[in-house]
Amino acid sequence: DRPIGRIGDTLVFQNNEALELGKSILIYRGLTRNSGFEVDVIIPAFDPRSPFPYTFTIAEAKRGFKLVNRSFRLLSATPSFLHLEQVTE
Repeated sequence: DRPIGRIGDTLVFQNNEALELGKSILIYRGLTRNSGFEVDVIIPAFDPRSPFPYTFTIAEAKRGFKLVNRSFRLLSATPSFLHLEQVTE
């Protein structure tokens, strides 16, 4: 799978733009007020109109987190862009 916005193991998300990753769609929703960021996950096979919202703190995301059965580490988060590194387990 080579999602739009992939540069090697780095994924680049633009705010409110969908990025396909395997059988899921991820949408970066921006920064939160409490030093975090939000990502919506849509699983089209399950329900293409119902996103599952996830919120991560910057600190926890830099240590690593799982989303859609993949492991990531936060590289940077701004109001407009999110950069994640996909890490192998």
